[in-house]
Amino acid sequence: MQKDSFGTTAVWLVSLANQSDKFTYSEITYQTEYVGADNRLILQNQGTITGSIAPNEEHSTEIRDTAYPSGTAWYRFKVTGAKAKLE
Repeated sequence: MQKDSFGTTAVWLVSLANQSDKFTYSEITYQTEYVGADNRLILQNQGTITGSIAPNEEHSTEIRDTAYPSGTAWYRFKVTGAKAKLE
């Protein structure tokens, strides 16, 4: 994660690898969290990555997430779900 050129928006550079030999994944959902020094959640955001990732394929994308919250000490990105299609 880095901030945009104005220092106001969180921008995530995400690379995903589909290690399956049989499934294509699409509508990949994610969650971002921004946490303060006291380990309290400041902001949580959710979104969906468009497109699909075929078996044994990699996909990289840039996600402009949200205004970077003041007081953030650490942050996290996690994949929360996806639709799988048998190939």
